[in-house]
Amino acid sequence: MRDVARFFEAAELTWRNPALPSIASVEPGPARRLRIGVIWDSPFTGRTDDATRQALRAAAGLFSGLGHEVEDDEPVVDRHFADDFIDLWSMIARGLVSNGTKEFGPEFAKDRLDPLTLGLAKRYSRHLHRTPLVIARLRRSAKVYAKNFGDVDLVLSPVLTHATPRIGHLAADLPMATHMERLVPYAGFTPLHNACGAPSLSLPLAATEDGLPIGVMVSARHGEDRRLLELAYEVEAAQPFTRIDT
Repeated sequence: MRDVARFFEAAELTWRNPALPSIASVEPGPARRLRIGVIWDSPFTGRTDDATRQALRAAAGLFSGLGHEVEDDEPVVDRHFADDFIDLWSMIARGLVSNGTKEFGPEFAKDRLDPLTLGLAKRYSRHLHRTPLVIARLRRSAKVYAKNFGDVDLVLSPVLTHATPRIGHLAADLPMATHMERLVPYAGFTPLHNACGAPSLSLPLAATEDGLPIGVMVSARHGEDRRLLELAYEVEAAQPFTRIDT
């Protein structure tokens, strides 16, 4: 966490968003004990698997042991968000297919793109008329996201809905439909942050029985990146992250 905090401190010497508070130099531990809401299941997918729930339960216990108030919480989301996000994803893919040569040079060949990208681009062509509405609702998602912090300072959740799958589960050569059937239920927690630019931090606090890492995610209001870093400093001191030696 020292390295992450120092990176942001150095980056702000070059530029920072003047509309948000400065991160500056981060010291271990938040100034006060925090209220942390725990979200167990994604509002967009099915139930989180047992290994991930166990990791989340252990993290909640760790935070509670550090003196923070931990309580179960329910996410607040827009009912259109899941479909809108896939429309946004499709629009990005369409932009790549259409403008790849301009972006990457004459060596770009769209016929070498993976089926997922090509399939999303084709999907966007069918949904083009929805673009203004989709963008408007996704912009509004930041206000909806903020409602998750009415009674809590931070939100604790999984990063992904289940433990790391076997190699090939999300292979690049899968048909687009198969890839989406596997990917959408897996990435159930991060799309909201991607869409509205909300700060979050993945903490490597657990692993499966065969050693695959399981991350838990702590999220904050817009502009409260510093609070996440302070908490993560404290967590790492209490339970040092597992190192992967090469």
